[in-house]
Amino acid sequence: MATLRFQDRREGPEGDALARALAFERAGRLSNAVELVESLLLVDPDWPSALVLRASLHAAQGERVSALACYRRLVRLFPDDPTAAYFLRSLGGADFSAPWRGEIVELFDRYAARFDDHLRDTLEYRGPELLAEALDSVVAPPAAVAVDLGCGTGLGGPMLEARSERLIGVDLSAEMVERARQKAIYDELFVADLVHALLTSDDASVDLLVAADVLGYLGDLEAVFRQARRVLREGARFAFSVECAERVDRFALSSRRRCAYNPDYLLTLGASVGFSLGACRSAVLRREEGEAVEGLVVVFVSPDEALATRAPRGGAGGQ
Repeated sequence: MATLRFQDRREGPEGDALARALAFERAGRLSNAVELVESLLLVDPDWPSALVLRASLHAAQGERVSALACYRRLVRLFPDDPTAAYFLRSLGGADFSAPWRGEIVELFDRYAARFDDHLRDTLEYRGPELLAEALDSVVAPPAAVAVDLGCGTGLGGPMLEARSERLIGVDLSAEMVERARQKAIYDELFVADLVHALLTSDDASVDLLVAADVLGYLGDLEAVFRQARRVLREGARFAFSVECAERVDRFALSSRRRCAYNPDYLLTLGASVGFSLGACRSAVLRREEGEAVEGLVVVFVSPDEALATRAPRGGAGGQ
């Protein structure tokens, strides 16, 4: 299988220009980033890294047709790559069973001002607490770098700040990111698709990845699992919470516009990309319309021989 990675960086002026374009994107200087990446694609229109970045920039600027053209080109170049296919689906450019990116951005930009109160007071959301309990049950080295994927307004920030030296937050919604910034918890925040954020991170550069109640907006999780495995160091952890539905084949889009996952799909896919299972627990994630939303809290571990000989605290894999 071809592996599409931003790490096909090149030496010399082209590589330097691509790195500057990425830095501009993360700083919100989109026009500067576009200018640089367009010049690179004039030289090599099939450079995957430049195509990914151009598509992300155009999507952020509302130029969906242009972004889709880039992603379709990537799929032609890498027809068997799950990351290329993920990006195309995320903009509604192929068959998919998840909300498309524009729908998610619009929803959470509107939701940002009342997000915290609604989750805590109305939905009785306990995602950060559930993830903290699961993480603490799994032996791992101290986390120098943690990344909060789909950080929203930063509800999980205090929990992660206490478990890492450097905390990075990523979210598609600019309004959500601004709310998180006001809490002064994160060392770095940027607006991006979470798979794009992983794809543009270096190999073995992160100690802890957390995705609290966000993967249900993605559908097929092969791309995010593969990229998560790549960016995590040995012995590092990937913790997430999702709605579960044991009677579906892999996943299904519910009436709430989120995907629910078959536990076997999650565990089989995690093992296939090289994760070991640290914890898997049933939990009530929140309440909607008076009903409990059942889900799973999972911690995957990037294997480390030194840790493999030590028994985890608590019942890893227990319910």
